[in-house]
Amino acid sequence: MKKVRQGVLLKLVMAAFMIYASLQITDLQIQIAQKRRLISEYEAKNAELEIKNQTLTNELEKGLSDEQVARIAQEKLGLHDADETVFVAIPG
Repeated sequence: MKKVRQGVLLKLVMAAFMIYASLQITDLQIQIAQKRRLISEYEAKNAELEIKNQTLTNELEKGLSDEQVARIAQEKLGLHDADETVFVAIPG
C-alpha cells in the first residue's frame, strides 16, 4: 500500500512540475515576443533618426543660404534687417 501511495504521490509531483514548467515556458515565449516587437519598433525609430541625421549632415555640408541665416537670426535671436521697421505691441 505504501508503494502505491508513493507512486501516486510521485506522479502528482511530476504532473505539478510539468504544469509549472509548461506555464513558465509559455510565459517566457510571450516575453520574447514582446521584446522582439520592441526591438522592431526601436529599429524603425533608429532608421528614421539615421535618415534625419543624414539630412542634417548634408545641410551642414552645403552650408546655410542667406535666407536661412536671416530666418534663424530673426526667429532665434530677434535680429532684423537695418531697413526693417519693427512694431512692438505693448499691452495695457
